[in-house]
Amino acid sequence: MSRFVHDTEVDRLRTLRRYRILDTPAEDGFDELAFLASRICQTPIAYVSLIDEDRQWFKAKVGISTAETARDGAFCEQAIVRPDEILEVPDAQADSRFATSPLVISEPFARFYAGVPLVAPDGGVLGALCVIDRQPRVLSGDQRTGLRALGRQAVIQLELRRQSRDLMDEVGRRKKVEEDVREQNERLEQSRAETSRLLDLAEESRAALLSVLEDEQHTSRALAHSNRALKMLSRCNEALIWAQDESALLDQICRIAVELGGHLMAWVGYAEDDAEKSIRPIARAGSETGYLDGLALTWSRERPAGRGPAGQCIREARPVVCPDIGDPAAEFHALEEARKRGYRSVICLPIREGGRAFGLLALYGAEAQEIDAGELKSLQDLADDLAFGIGAIRSRVVREEAERALVASLREKEALLKEVHHRVKNNLQVIASLLRMEGRRSVHEAAKSALGQMQGRIYSMALLHETLYRSGNFASVDLKSYLGDLTRQLFRSHALQPGAVQLHLDLASLRVDIDQAIPCGLIVNELASNSLRHGFGNGRTGDLWISLQPSQNGEFVLTVRDNGPGLPEDFEDRRRQSLGLQLVSDLARQLQGRLNVQGPQAQFEVTLTPTRLDPATGTGRIPRPA
Repeated sequence: MSRFVHDTEVDRLRTLRRYRILDTPAEDGFDELAFLASRICQTPIAYVSLIDEDRQWFKAKVGISTAETARDGAFCEQAIVRPDEILEVPDAQADSRFATSPLVISEPFARFYAGVPLVAPDGGVLGALCVIDRQPRVLSGDQRTGLRALGRQAVIQLELRRQSRDLMDEVGRRKKVEEDVREQNERLEQSRAETSRLLDLAEESRAALLSVLEDEQHTSRALAHSNRALKMLSRCNEALIWAQDESALLDQICRIAVELGGHLMAWVGYAEDDAEKSIRPIARAGSETGYLDGLALTWSRERPAGRGPAGQCIREARPVVCPDIGDPAAEFHALEEARKRGYRSVICLPIREGGRAFGLLALYGAEAQEIDAGELKSLQDLADDLAFGIGAIRSRVVREEAERALVASLREKEALLKEVHHRVKNNLQVIASLLRMEGRRSVHEAAKSALGQMQGRIYSMALLHETLYRSGNFASVDLKSYLGDLTRQLFRSHALQPGAVQLHLDLASLRVDIDQAIPCGLIVNELASNSLRHGFGNGRTGDLWISLQPSQNGEFVLTVRDNGPGLPEDFEDRRRQSLGLQLVSDLARQLQGRLNVQGPQAQFEVTLTPTRLDPATGTGRIPRPA
């Protein structure tokens, strides 16, 4: 079976690695999903499969014992191809994709398969929730719907697990609350048993029975409130996972507090550091009807409006509970306006960062009542999680703004570098034009020759700057393209007869920075010019070879040779007097290379070590010998 390779396979695997779930012990949440999938679809086998690079690994499984299988031949390999669809294979033996799969021809002898892809919020497909039967069949509509719902729950489980490092304390606290609830339930059962016993002793135990009943009612209310707070906390954590916008997140938290928490009104405000120490409402939900707009909210102790629960919560960075806003000790501001809207109690929870409250979440109730310590702890955990979510969103916004500023700065610098190289090229061409004009005016052949050589050297540098700004890469140059353009222009400048000298280029592609490109261009200009002047003067014909090829130890060899009359017998004497060859020797040393001259034919070799370019910046240095 051919292996499917996703267009974004690297990104998909990167997303999977980020969850750090592969090869982890079994977890009840995933085991329950596999169990429910098996029961809903009425299949003997079900599993939660995560697709690694070369295998599929089972986080949870029902009906099979193996922990993983090879990716090739796996049903889930095909399931992740279409993230929005359930892959259903009614009869694997009749399907050419799976007929020879090890899962079909050997244990578990699969005939039917259905799998729903597990798609992360960023679009990466992590694996699939799958069911397998040993008999051919199809799913009903309700079974497909149930399987999709379980797949979404598996993704939520993965997301919650990914954030476990930041929410481990919350998980521990939630377990403690659950233990408290169980203990309360046990006490409730004991209380009910005791009630039954006391009913048999009605006359003797009436006072004790009434006390137990009161305790039971209190326990039931506390249990209901604790469960309500836990539901709020769970839904708010889910909202934090998917939140992208701070304002939308705060609106959603307020709505959850009203809809699930049973509060009459909820609002979030931020503490300002202005002269009035004002509190600015950011989000609200429930029965508010303009209540907040009519208040001058502040957290200043010197102002009457700041002495109530909201101001105290900001100043002291701790929860403030007001069971009855009519209690004079609460110093509740705008009491009559609050009573008109049905408010009777309020809970103010600080939104903290670094021990300081930068805002608060206020929850208004329709009844005057005390709050259980467990419920208050869950509510403050909610506020702390909200502070974490706000900080994460703000950090992402700051990072995105910094990235945009960096991109703009890079574009500005690229434009500036392009303009610099363009102007340098133009100035060098102006100098070359002046030298050409001066050469035409001169009557001395030696001066004309010297000016012509200077013109060629300047043109080689001008061509380099033109290559840089046209390519858009200002850090490095491809010697193959640069030297090819340089030699072809050199042939045109010497006005040779068509076909008199054949140019043969054998240049390997090699990127170097500008510090190496300039010496290489000057070396080729000098050696090729010498060949054309001295090797093919007076109408001689022949061939000129220029090559750049790799050699040993990471070095490259730049060779210029021709089949002209060869080197003169007194070449070594002339070499010491030749400015051009002295320049070539100096440039070779600048490249940390060597110049070798071979005869009797004119063959010049320069050995150089390429610059090691930084992959991030494209720049580098010429390596120094040890």
